[in-house]
Amino acid sequence: MAEGSAVPTASKGSWGSFLKFSAYWAEMPSVLVAPASEQDKQRRCMLVLKWFLSTLKQQYTSRNEKLVTAYSIWNKQHGVRLQGYNAQKASFGRTINVKQIGHAVLHIDEYDEDYLITLPALHIEGLITGSPYVELEKNTHIVSSTGYTCKIDYSGKGWVSGKKNSFTATMYPNGREKDVIYNAEGQWSGSFVIKDAHKKVQDPLESRRAWYKVAEAINRGDMDTTSAEKSLIENQQRELRKTEKEQGSEWQRRFFNRVSNSPRFDAMIHQVPGGSLEADKTNGVWEFDPARAMAANPAYQI
Repeated sequence: MAEGSAVPTASKGSWGSFLKFSAYWAEMPSVLVAPASEQDKQRRCMLVLKWFLSTLKQQYTSRNEKLVTAYSIWNKQHGVRLQGYNAQKASFGRTINVKQIGHAVLHIDEYDEDYLITLPALHIEGLITGSPYVELEKNTHIVSSTGYTCKIDYSGKGWVSGKKNSFTATMYPNGREKDVIYNAEGQWSGSFVIKDAHKKVQDPLESRRAWYKVAEAINRGDMDTTSAEKSLIENQQRELRKTEKEQGSEWQRRFFNRVSNSPRFDAMIHQVPGGSLEADKTNGVWEFDPARAMAANPAYQI
């Protein structure tokens, strides 16, 4: 629910369209309600940070109005409620600067906890080149009633380096900003990563890391490097399989178990004409094992 007023600053702006704007807070419902299912309070706060960061693209890449509004969003099934209000105060100089006034509060019923969310200031870049876009600036905070704070610092593309819509974020116990628990970085209009500050989160053999050089070479159109890096990975794997065969052993998978059948598959495959498991073509039936993955690296958020 939302109510308020908006003064259009572009011909396509309208009062009605802005009242729909608050729905951007819930653009990804599964991310909004995810903290309610997490029992660990530190990870709950991290998931609130993840949700907030995921809302920024829709909130700040499609605005075209000067506004005043209040809103309330809730999911009764998961016990998650968000309410807030905001207004904007614009000033004009070398560019358009906008100060946002107001705040939002996310409440999780299961744990009777609140998260106070402050709103970022922003300005418009690209006016001279005729390709304007929003840059968030300074910082915002998420303060949890359970004793944690998330600080998000915004930055943009400089004259020499940097990317537009960039940010870094940290999560720490209230009043202890140097005792970082989680950190995050990336582009709020693109992709970002959240990492446990005390643990190595990404395993060297995860597919994105293992094939990183190959992917980069493909993106550059460098087929020679693509072929060389691909062959390097494949040859390393062939050597490992050769060693295992000579030793009469088999590589123990860290994240998956090989099983003889899949009850879930069997329960549903009859809906697919001619469908079958064909385990002989995949060297078995493979199922992800959360416990094994956590044992291999406790930093995985499973």
